Amino acid sequence: MKQQVIDLWKESFGDSDEFIELFFNRVYKEENTLTIRKNNQIISVLQIVPYEMTFWGAKVTAGYICGVCTLPSERGKGWMKQLMQEAIDEMQRRKYILTVLIPASEWLFNYYHKFGYTTIFDKSEEIHTQSDEKNEKIRIVAVTEILFDQAYDYYNRIQQQRECAILHSAYDFETIQKECILDGGNVWIALQNSKITGLALTVPTSNDELYIKDIIYDHPEAKTSIIQSVLDVYQAKSAKVRIPPTPANSEPYGMARIIDKEFLIQHYLSADIHADINAIRHLGDTIFTLTMFQYDQRKAFMNLMLD
Repeated sequence: MKQQVIDLWKESFGDSDEFIELFFNRVYKEENTLTIRKNNQIISVLQIVPYEMTFWGAKVTAGYICGVCTLPSERGKGWMKQLMQEAIDEMQRRKYILTVLIPASEWLFNYYHKFGYTTIFDKSEEIHTQSDEKNEKIRIVAVTEILFDQAYDYYNRIQQQRECAILHSAYDFETIQKECILDGGNVWIALQNSKITGLALTVPTSNDELYIKDIIYDHPEAKTSIIQSVLDVYQAKSAKVRIPPTPANSEPYGMARIIDKEFLIQHYLSADIHADINAIRHLGDTIFTLTMFQYDQRKAFMNLMLD
């Protein structure tokens, strides 16, 4: 089964052998893989990767849908529609609270909307160029095995503080670092008086540009020092930096579908986020999802998926 899924993945996505090996060695699990077979051949497949997510003071279970693909000769026959419904049914059986995904192409936002998914995760980006703004008292170093636990503890603490965000275990974080290294980048930390004050995940995209997939920091000087230092390391002229979404400058990134509506209603009410239970119960699913995630304030945050 695993080799057939790998072969279909290769044909569908064109990822490198190294990335595929990373995913199938560290993320793939047969029990999280749903397939449709024809003549004993897998023709359609998807993965349900379990995560935790902060949700207004609670932690809830979320199923991340990824690796969604169908054999080219079998596309347009309704196999993925069948598989997506099976996935939703499976997540209900597992008592997941919600499900999330990142559409690989813009047209897929409309496709997944048919299955009850709503766009609630945005992303924003900044462009930074080389300057001399580094604070010399802040040391920027790549995360090594010795520093890994400290780096993860720092990253996890920041993520736990977010009101509505996908969480990652230390194992997930190690996988994410391996992906960065595979792409020629790394995880970098800012050290000030031996204390971590910032962290960034970097991937060079060309000879002149660097992509910072995520950056967190305690103060603006740490952010500036990390960006300028990694620009020097990669000898890049500019860096495109992924930042939490801002209402004035964001674009769609990820989608969610609520699986256990009653649980979220009760939590929403107990957290004093909303007072009118009857009004909530009668909201349409799309409006309900947007309300739960307070999408107009761009607070829902999803990052670092292997997508």
